[in-house]
Amino acid sequence: MTSALPPLPPPPDNVRYALTVPQSVLFAELSLDGSRRWAFREAMGLDYEPAYIAIDNGAMSWACDEDPAFTHALGADHDPERAARRFLDGMTATARTLDLASRWYPSSAGRRGNNVADVIEDLEAYWRAYRLHMTSLFTFWNAEALVSSALVQALKHLGRSDDIAQGLARFFRASQENYFVGERRQLRRLAKRFPPAEGVLHEDARAAFQEHSRLFGFLLAPFNLGAPPSAEDIRHRVRDLPDSLSSQDASSRTIETFEDLPSGVRPLAVCAQHLAFWKTERLDGLFLADDRALPLFEETADLLRITPQQLFAMTRPEILDSLRTGDLQVPPSVLARRTEGFCLALVNGSIAFYAPTHPGAGVPEHPLEVGESLCGIAASEGEITAQVRIVQGPDDSALLEPGEVLVTRMTRPEMGVALDRAAAFVTDEGGLMCHAAILSRELKKPCIIGTGCATQKLATGDRVRVQSQGTEGRVTLIGKDGSL
Repeated sequence: MTSALPPLPPPPDNVRYALTVPQSVLFAELSLDGSRRWAFREAMGLDYEPAYIAIDNGAMSWACDEDPAFTHALGADHDPERAARRFLDGMTATARTLDLASRWYPSSAGRRGNNVADVIEDLEAYWRAYRLHMTSLFTFWNAEALVSSALVQALKHLGRSDDIAQGLARFFRASQENYFVGERRQLRRLAKRFPPAEGVLHEDARAAFQEHSRLFGFLLAPFNLGAPPSAEDIRHRVRDLPDSLSSQDASSRTIETFEDLPSGVRPLAVCAQHLAFWKTERLDGLFLADDRALPLFEETADLLRITPQQLFAMTRPEILDSLRTGDLQVPPSVLARRTEGFCLALVNGSIAFYAPTHPGAGVPEHPLEVGESLCGIAASEGEITAQVRIVQGPDDSALLEPGEVLVTRMTRPEMGVALDRAAAFVTDEGGLMCHAAILSRELKKPCIIGTGCATQKLATGDRVRVQSQGTEGRVTLIGKDGSL
């Protein structure tokens, strides 16, 4: 990495900003290398590579809506259901491979004994499995858009307008419990066992909350960035759990079999269920693997005489070259700059660093005037009037007060307590299978997705009326800075 980095090349027309997620250089490089042609050929048997993916200070841009090259390689031009199953089969296989690799290699410290050759062998084996699973990181968005579009067309043909009007909610229930749902179910159990109370945390409760953090901390501190939540953090999450969620029984979750649909449409609906399961699970599998791999990373950092945080500011080739030569290949000053911010991109087959800019979402829009509205897709029905909280990242999430409307580019599981406290969700981006849509239906909260500009048109403190019904969602500004 030189002191004068080139500017990021302009993206192709079908590439757009999608979301901002804090991540390390190591994760970014692995995700980009796992998006290359070699990985798609091995993981899914596809002759495909995205032309452009940029990770600019965590702001991620790629062809996240439609990528004709991907849908053609997948075979979606002729059979959307078969193409979706091909994608699901590949993603399931890479997830299992990564799960096994994250169990085998990081736990072999006794065998490695700080032997550099053995450390390199385990790192390369683990990272290969990790990169293969990255083939679904970005392309999942294309696959869900494919299934959503095919379902809408099939339902229109059948005259099932009610299903479309309900946002296809019945099709987008996960086929089985994933890590995200499991963690929330355990929170419900903790809420019943330890009702919210002020004062010093009882020892039994502290032990239970610490165990919850040990089991699920990887979900709440992903990419090995930051520390797992403390017992007090879990206490706050239990305290802020909505009553409607606390009383839910996981056994009440039923999975549709779609017996009312023609046999030709039923398999596509089942694919939607499986995609809904993998929406967060494919990411959570990466987070869990990172958590398991921490001992291997710590051993590697010790060999290079640096901290794990400095290690995560290096790319995979830089780490391997440093181990092979015995000399750190990246100056500590450069690692410090990368910790503050970096831009790494895959452009026309090459991965390189570029001059970082900012995680902005484009040209700011003119804010709404009182009485004006913006529209989006109704993902979960309901109506509420409340104050806005703009959430751009984890720091903003902690500021959201109970009953506020969470307005963000796109919700993520690590938003944690904010997701439970919010009275409604409004997002700039997302489809009918996005995280916000799925979660809002589970929590029975109004949700409007795909507004395109809510984070730019609204401001924290604005008072809005959120109306989500049928296929249309509307957010109307009724007061500025909390005024009526």
